Amino acid sequence: FGETLVPSKPFEPDGEQRIAGYFGTEEQPALNSMLGFPLYFTLRQVLSESQPAAQLAYRLDKHMAQNPDPNVIPTFIDNHDTARFLSTGGQDAFEQALALIFTSPGLPFIYQGTEQMLPETRQSMFEGGWLAKPNTFDPQSDAYQLIRNLAALRAGNAVFMRGDLEVLTGETTGPGLLVYKRTLGDDSALILMNTADHAILVHALDAGLAPGQVSKRILFGGDDVIADGTGHLNLTLPTRAVWVLQPGDGVVAVEPAPKSSVQFEQRPGDAILTSDFELAGTIDQPGVELQLIINGNLDNARTFTADDSGHWQITLPVRDLGETRSAVQIYAPATNSLSERIEYRTRVSEPEIEVSVVDDPDDAYGPTGSYIPPQHSESGRQREMESASIRAAGRNLELVLTMAEVTDVWVPNNGYDNLAVTVFVSFPGSQGARALPFINAQMPDGLTWDLAHVGSGWMSYAYSAEGAGPHEQGRKLGVAPRVSADKASRTIRMFYEGAKLGVDDWSGATLYITTWDFTGEGSYLELRPEPAEWFFGGASEDSPKIMDDLLIKIGD
Repeated sequence: FGETLVPSKPFEPDGEQRIAGYFGTEEQPALNSMLGFPLYFTLRQVLSESQPAAQLAYRLDKHMAQNPDPNVIPTFIDNHDTARFLSTGGQDAFEQALALIFTSPGLPFIYQGTEQMLPETRQSMFEGGWLAKPNTFDPQSDAYQLIRNLAALRAGNAVFMRGDLEVLTGETTGPGLLVYKRTLGDDSALILMNTADHAILVHALDAGLAPGQVSKRILFGGDDVIADGTGHLNLTLPTRAVWVLQPGDGVVAVEPAPKSSVQFEQRPGDAILTSDFELAGTIDQPGVELQLIINGNLDNARTFTADDSGHWQITLPVRDLGETRSAVQIYAPATNSLSERIEYRTRVSEPEIEVSVVDDPDDAYGPTGSYIPPQHSESGRQREMESASIRAAGRNLELVLTMAEVTDVWVPNNGYDNLAVTVFVSFPGSQGARALPFINAQMPDGLTWDLAHVGSGWMSYAYSAEGAGPHEQGRKLGVAPRVSADKASRTIRMFYEGAKLGVDDWSGATLYITTWDFTGEGSYLELRPEPAEWFFGGASEDSPKIMDDLLIKIGD
């Protein structure tokens, strides 16, 4: 375009957020973005990697502000040059992503096969094509019908095609509430999305409604939503819900709800908490039942009771390894009263569990000792593990791998290339899966696995054993464990947040760690009898895709 390209500044909640692939000019950062890649990257990070919902709020704002006509920018959830959304994201996140591009400004593009929920990039839908199974094109499939309904919703409501957009809120501490409003003349639509894997409370949401105004749910069905006596919305939004509301002319009489005032007397300050903290306060209804809500998680709310004088006290736990940013509120269900939101930080440096294992040197040649790595010039000893260390406290675990070599010649987001690490976790007393998906192997020592994590230089995602098999990875969890590398020390760090993964305790677990490499789209590289530039060699195609491995038992 004859102009110098510079990176545009993305949303950075902790100074760590990076959105690759979005470049523009200093004067007009979006004019060189002919496709909606900025929204694509953020959409994946929030909906399939558990990043804060506020990042999508930020990106939608920028989509409106930086594009001369945001309604004509092509938007998409995947295409022929990217990994399929479903290769890392779950079905609920997939449905949310589709709903978002059909209800936000832009021209929604659907890549062939997305409507059949194909997991592989460029996979054919018809027999005889690349990676094709028997014909998979089915106009009655759930995804096809969803896209059909979304297209009909958009075609029948001009507000989604040409309306202005106003972002009302986005959760800043992690997955949670995202709300935006579309307006075209006298028509409007309100989109509420819960990006979290738990129910959340929507309390006193100001969406510009009249007292008692009725809004119809025009996507996925459901009861009408009625504003309270102040015109605000109060509701519980289920896990991964998408509610599209159309405010109508109807107004119903709303009885004034009883109210009470929940106040803090003792709260976290600006200092980082390093141990449990005693919250305390008052409510002007003695003996009422209260709930402690952390990060909006209604499913894990802790119930307690105010005393006869209206005073209350409860412990705010600080036990999870690492530094975290959270928010806490106290809720009184009987009167629909909610305290102010208090954000706080915690830091736990000392682990409760530490384990270190040294691997055999120079053994990254597969289970037979005869495997040959890819022959291209940048392929070296990146798959060779020298040691592994584990630190865990509370619900969090850190895994650090020391490698024979760490390279970053391809400028990977996570700091290392020519390597894909797959970690399988077995919990005591579990009845998980034995087969390791796409690896042509099983768990060693008769173990089964319950949780898996795939981490490469460009992607990180987790899945469970539910529905897993030799050629199926199981249910995607919509969580991206944090992955980073230090080239100088030849280390790769993987950090697992148990609250997002559904893990309360790592004691007694066993980790099976394997190394290999990926294609650009995120599939395990092929293995052939003869090595080639971009394939592994030295064994048949159905042999285990494991160059090096480690088995680590975590102490009780």
